Amino acid sequence: LSLLALAAVLERDGQFQESLLRAIEALDACQELQEKKGRASALQSLSRTHLLRGAPAEALQVAAEALELSKALGDGTWEVSAARLLVAAAAAHVGPSGTTAAVFAAEADLAKGAEALRARCSAGLTAKSFEDAARCRRNRFLGRAEAKSFTARGDHEGALRQVADAPSLAQGLQETPYVVRLGLTAEVIASLTEAVEILSREKDGRQKALAALAKVNLVFFKGAASEEVLTSCKTAMELCKAAGDKVLEAAAQHTMESLEAKSLSLASTSLSAAREKEEKLSEAEALLYLAQAHLAQGNSLPEVLEAVQQALILFRDLGFPSCEALVQSMLATSYSMLGEASEASKASKESRDLALEDRGAEAAALEASIFAALVASKAEEALQHGRDLVKVSRYFNDKLAESFALGQLARLHLANDDPGQAVRAAEDAVELAAASKLAQASVTGQAAALRVLAKVHGCRGKPAAALRAAEQLLALPGRAADTLAKGSKGEAIALLVASEANAASHAALATARDAEALFVQLKDQQGQGAAKLALASTLLMQPQRELDGALAAAREASSCFRSRGDSFAEAVALCATANIHLLREETSEAEKVGKEALRLFKEDRASRGAKGTSPGEARAKQLLMQSQLKSQQPSAARLFFDEFSVAHLELNELASQESLEAAIATLHNMQRVRKNVKAVVMHLDGTPAPVTMHSYALTSGTFMVGLRSISVPLILACCGKIAGPSWSLALACDYRLADCDTQFLLPVIAPPECLGDLVGQAVAAQLCISNGCMPAQAVQEMGIFQQVRPGKDDTSRAASELAKRIAAFPSVACKQTIGLLSVPALRYTAVGAQRLPDRDLMA
Repeated sequence: LSLLALAAVLERDGQFQESLLRAIEALDACQELQEKKGRASALQSLSRTHLLRGAPAEALQVAAEALELSKALGDGTWEVSAARLLVAAAAAHVGPSGTTAAVFAAEADLAKGAEALRARCSAGLTAKSFEDAARCRRNRFLGRAEAKSFTARGDHEGALRQVADAPSLAQGLQETPYVVRLGLTAEVIASLTEAVEILSREKDGRQKALAALAKVNLVFFKGAASEEVLTSCKTAMELCKAAGDKVLEAAAQHTMESLEAKSLSLASTSLSAAREKEEKLSEAEALLYLAQAHLAQGNSLPEVLEAVQQALILFRDLGFPSCEALVQSMLATSYSMLGEASEASKASKESRDLALEDRGAEAAALEASIFAALVASKAEEALQHGRDLVKVSRYFNDKLAESFALGQLARLHLANDDPGQAVRAAEDAVELAAASKLAQASVTGQAAALRVLAKVHGCRGKPAAALRAAEQLLALPGRAADTLAKGSKGEAIALLVASEANAASHAALATARDAEALFVQLKDQQGQGAAKLALASTLLMQPQRELDGALAAAREASSCFRSRGDSFAEAVALCATANIHLLREETSEAEKVGKEALRLFKEDRASRGAKGTSPGEARAKQLLMQSQLKSQQPSAARLFFDEFSVAHLELNELASQESLEAAIATLHNMQRVRKNVKAVVMHLDGTPAPVTMHSYALTSGTFMVGLRSISVPLILACCGKIAGPSWSLALACDYRLADCDTQFLLPVIAPPECLGDLVGQAVAAQLCISNGCMPAQAVQEMGIFQQVRPGKDDTSRAASELAKRIAAFPSVACKQTIGLLSVPALRYTAVGAQRLPDRDLMA
């Protein structure tokens, strides 16, 4: 008793931490003595202190236990007191109105903390709306983190699938959040229902009105449909009017306004009224509602950010740390949505520091911290925050909240390339959701966890395991319930999960068509587009590909997404279309569609303020490169002679091995037998090609070795883009001319061993370490080229004229000059290329 009395004194003095410690000591003492009444009193004292220090989630758990113990004692007065505390804690924790929370706090003899609880409720509701609004964007960042392992091994198609699978595309940017309210256990809801019944027994009109308001909180607490909550609120308002209590009537009116959609004009009016009255708390609440209205209407994020920053200053002045922590989490979420990673990380850290005494606010801070870490591409940091969120959920023994946190943790493990831990976390999430006593919420939680499990198994390349998870999802009782959708849309999304789990099976084809039919019934174009895309993918994975059907489905998908204005999803569908065009060997169409997809992906990245190359851009670039690769075919090097005994060699990077070998053999035969090759003019057309298209003779330098071993002057006439092995061809010539529009791409990769001898060590180093494109005039100034001519024809003509003049000289003199001034032919081999040892050394 003395400990409880001391706790009460400390509570009145505002020393809540010390009061909390004394109440805990009293509770432990009563448990040792098995004193039930003392224990009930200690629990109520503990609940009061939690409420006064701004931790309603903790107060909710303790008050529920206090009510159960008071009922066991059979003391009506204690029951009413515990019921009032429980209703006040529920109102402060989940709403739906801050004003109602203040009214219940006053009824529970907590008038001193009424303002703080009102502020905590308003901040908590707005923080929840921010978290829900940001969930889709955060999931996309999480998908990008998961895609990194695919990107690292060059699987850009798999990386894009991680970011934009069919179920997530079906939801778009307007996905319905999976509602998780921390501390919403079956036991707490049962206790709150009993508390409302206890308060309803009072015969006084005012008490009946209070009980009706408490029922509104209960219905909202259970997550009922908005129509049901509004109906309860109207009933409560009528009772409040009948009771003639203006305070209760105002609270009911405010609750009604809070339940309705946030109007920008109404929020602005409330803000102006609060500023006129100079009420800081009302102004802070109005600013939060204004930010929420801007967010709901899709207005620019800077406007949202400005309102949140102003609210933060006011809450800081009011001295409500838990409210300040929640607003800081909103600030971090806003910065994350803007793509400002450093500011988001800073705000999320401040939010965590402020929320040390309020685990409800700590959960919100951790959610914001995960988002900020993902935006900053810090997957390990996000994983640690995910683990902390699981610990917070376990503190409240809330299986549904823990299941959701574990599902998110599974994806974070996947983002850190740890699929084994991801599978374990996802399986634990399914078990916890199934163990929940809240029937509908349990199905919703299981659906969310099973979707994650199917995704993890798919990433591991385990289609059979993914299919088992999808079958469990479809077998759930009331399978229309889904993590992010309700009704038939949820069923359709579950079908999409099943179709993607094992796309190569014939059953997946039927499942994708069933999903499409459901979306057509719902007139959901976004869902139809996702189903069409899943159908196209499934048709491509069948043992006998149906390219025509897949192409039609992919085109229809892009059309659906375009009509919805979802440019990101449209770009994904265009990538699928380009891939099908490639399979049909329609390279020009594939290139056209790939360019459009790349443009849309770049616009999407620019709108998010993100940096670097997104998985979508990487996939679009890969498709473009493949289309260009398929359009390029190996060419033949052409060799002919003129009347002046000058050989003309026309070639580019795509010259085939056979044609190069034939050209060298012909030149050697003509020189050895007829001795009538006096000069060679190389007409080089710079056409960069993939490495896979280069012949071994060019990449290894053996063609240049063969050409130099003829021992006649080599004259170069080049145009286009000189890159890769074209550099070796150009440097193998004695006299070099270039078209003025020729571009030289640096660095020189696999240069000849004699590069330093040909151009000097300083220039050679610059060619090998520089990056970018260099014009012909700059290359001439470096001394690499002797002439730059105004056009391709003029360049070829000048090279031919020079060769004619050289051919007029005695061939023996030319050969000896070349032998004296040039490096040995063998040194034109590319650096790093394997070659046979010198025969003289072998002897």
